[in-house]
Amino acid sequence: MEADRQPTARIGEGSDFEGASAPGLPAGEVVEIKVRDGASTAQDEQARCRARGAALYKKLPHGPHGMDRSAVARNQRVRMYGAMIESVAGKGYAKTSVADVIALAGVSRRAFYEHFANKEACVIATHNIAARRTSKAMLHGWESERGWANRLHAACRAMLTDIESHPKSSHLVMVDVLGLGRKAYDCVRAYNALFERSLVTGFVLSPDGAMCSPVAPRAIVGGVRHVLSARIDTTRWKRIPGLTDELLDWIACCRTPAVERLGGLPQQPPLPREQLGHPPRFLTGDSRRACAMRAIIDLTLEHGFEELTDPQVAHRAGMTTEAFHKQFRTKEQALLAVVEEFCAELRSAVVRAASQGSSWTEGVRLGMAAYIDCIARHPGVSRVAFVELFGVGAGAANHQASVSEAFTDFLADSGATPQRAPTVALEALTGALWAVVGSSVASGRLRFLPATLDHLTFTVLAPYTGPRAAIEAIEEAAGKTGARTIGGARGAAASRSPAQQPSPPSPPLRSLVREHAPEPDLLEDEVELGEGVPESA
Repeated sequence: MEADRQPTARIGEGSDFEGASAPGLPAGEVVEIKVRDGASTAQDEQARCRARGAALYKKLPHGPHGMDRSAVARNQRVRMYGAMIESVAGKGYAKTSVADVIALAGVSRRAFYEHFANKEACVIATHNIAARRTSKAMLHGWESERGWANRLHAACRAMLTDIESHPKSSHLVMVDVLGLGRKAYDCVRAYNALFERSLVTGFVLSPDGAMCSPVAPRAIVGGVRHVLSARIDTTRWKRIPGLTDELLDWIACCRTPAVERLGGLPQQPPLPREQLGHPPRFLTGDSRRACAMRAIIDLTLEHGFEELTDPQVAHRAGMTTEAFHKQFRTKEQALLAVVEEFCAELRSAVVRAASQGSSWTEGVRLGMAAYIDCIARHPGVSRVAFVELFGVGAGAANHQASVSEAFTDFLADSGATPQRAPTVALEALTGALWAVVGSSVASGRLRFLPATLDHLTFTVLAPYTGPRAAIEAIEEAAGKTGARTIGGARGAAASRSPAQQPSPPSPPLRSLVREHAPEPDLLEDEVELGEGVPESA
């Protein structure tokens, strides 16, 4: 009886991974979600399921069903990815429980723990799957066109369209993941690294041979991510695909044959170790506030922020817990105060140094030198500001970019207007600085950070003056201060010995995307199947 049949919806229909068939099934066969009577669409049913905590999926039947063990396992994982996205979208990561996930996924608790050690492992795997989906969309966009410029445009637009089309998983990747605490930093770096490698390969394939700065791939990916993150909770989210031309204009600023005159990295000796480790000014003195901030920095670096308690911090500071709470209500407030004070000191150093320049471009270089120097000389506080800040959890979202805004605020206050990509350039530069400098902080290579001075200055100046003019301004400023550009002299890159020459080009774009799997046990067909949840409006 046709009228008695329940309507069905394919996994992936209207979801974060559209039109995907289930792995392990015969060709053309799909996993179906039955929609209950009275539901006009899968989205309507999904909203009802969330409201009453009912499963979003029909469980696999007991007994023979034509699927082998590995296909069943993949099916269960996909349902749990979708359930995690839905639960986090509805109540946030902190309030999501394993019980919520298994209820929405329609799996047993035993099945959940056969795949994931805990809720955290599940959300990290879900994050990685979402990242792979966006990477694949970008690759498909690239392959849909001919000609390098057309391919780059298609890849960028496909990436932005994919992100805009799936707001729940995009929000999980860019915002909700911060609820993981310190491990959120690792997720951010893994996500960025996936796109950095693809970007490098895309540049290698360019027919014009234009070079980019060694820091450019990391800067570009960090910049784009920050631009998107700034829009994710606003009405501007739906207009993200419209940013394609602006973002590509900003990216184009990083590519010019003239960048070869800056040379490679590093070409100057690192800072002597005796110049590192001195406390910044706000930590000097014997005030209780300074003692409490020194204590939380030391304990965070020794044990990790998430393991600390307020009494431990108070004891290290030589005061009672009550006295500590008179300075800061919680350990989170104390750590955020450290970041705010450090950013204020950075901002002051940038403005003071930039004011010594005889031109705006020279001031930018002097300000960047001061910014880098201050970060490099205070590795402990810098690590707290760039990396350990994530231990605060979701509360870190509004402070994450503040350490790079300590420099870009100077650009905004100077009144200068970017000639290229004016809508996004300042936001992109904020994310670019955070990505490049933060990676040096996290890897413990801050002593070498000053070697990036001219490359970071170029990244900042290029949207304002154009790439070639930025190179010339850097060379002029370096000449006035008696310093040589990083390459040492024009043509230094061309004079390298064979052993110093760059590595051979990376493998083709497709192989890079497949090779950089966030987790070794995440199979390609799982990415194609995706979350398996029809996202509601």
